[in-house]
Amino acid sequence: MVAIAIFSADPPMRRSLEQLLREDSTFSIVGVVDDPAAISLLIDQNHVNVILADVPLRERLGDSVAHSIQMRFSVHTRYLGSGNFTPSRSQMRN
Repeated sequence: MVAIAIFSADPPMRRSLEQLLREDSTFSIVGVVDDPAAISLLIDQNHVNVILADVPLRERLGDSVAHSIQMRFSVHTRYLGSGNFTPSRSQMRN
């Protein structure tokens, strides 16, 4: 099972991502947050395989949090789109 933490400042995006991931038993959501400091705390307190963020790390989280995440994870970035975008299940797996 893939443990996922979701970060998004946009409430509809957070709900969409959470709902989409909960429909697939391959994924386990460890937390859904809207605050940059909360994502750092979430990964400190849980085993997280994937951080799903709908914004650029440095722009939204700040350099120190982004650096901490990059040092602890092998960070791979995939841009799913821009603007009002809700990814399909197949897009999230690629």
